Amino acid sequence: MPIGNLDVPGIGREVVMGVIWQSHMYAAALIAGILVVASASEYVGVLTKQPKYDRFAKGAATALVLIFATGSFIPIFGILALITLFPVFWSHLQNIFFWVLFAEAWAFVGQIVLIYAWYVSWEKLAFRKKLHVAIGAAEEILVAGFGTDAEFDLLQRQPGVAVNNEHVDRL
Repeated sequence: MPIGNLDVPGIGREVVMGVIWQSHMYAAALIAGILVVASASEYVGVLTKQPKYDRFAKGAATALVLIFATGSFIPIFGILALITLFPVFWSHLQNIFFWVLFAEAWAFVGQIVLIYAWYVSWEKLAFRKKLHVAIGAAEEILVAGFGTDAEFDLLQRQPGVAVNNEHVDRL
C-alpha cells in the first residue's frame, strides 16, 4: 500500500494544520513577551533594590514556566500532525531542512534547560542576583535571537529554496 496523504473529514487537514501552527505562534509570542518583561523587571529590581520588582518577576516566571510546559506540546503535536497528514510532503521537507530542524531541536533543549534553571534557581541565587539576571538574559537572547531571526535566515539559505524569486543552488 503506497503512502498517501490523509484527510480530516469535515474541516480538512489544512484547517487542522493552520489551527495548530497559529496556536503555536500565539503561545511562542506570549512566552517571548513574558520572558522579556520578567527579565527586565528582575534587572530593574537589582538596580533599584526594591523587592516588588523581584516579586513581579518571580510571578511572571511562574506563569512563563506553566505556559512553556503546556505550549511546548503544541509544536510537537504539530510535527506529528504534519507527519501523519502530509507524509510525502514531510519526507521532502525533512530531506531539505534536516540541519535546520536539527538546530531547532537543540535550541529547544537549550530553551528548556535555561527556562527551568532560571525558575528553579530563584531562591538559591537570591544573594547572587546578577548571575540570576545573566541566566534570564541568556534565555532572552536564545528565545528572541534563535527563535525568530536565525530560524528564518536558516530557512531562506537552504539549497533549492527560492529567495526573492532567485534560485539558490549552494549555501
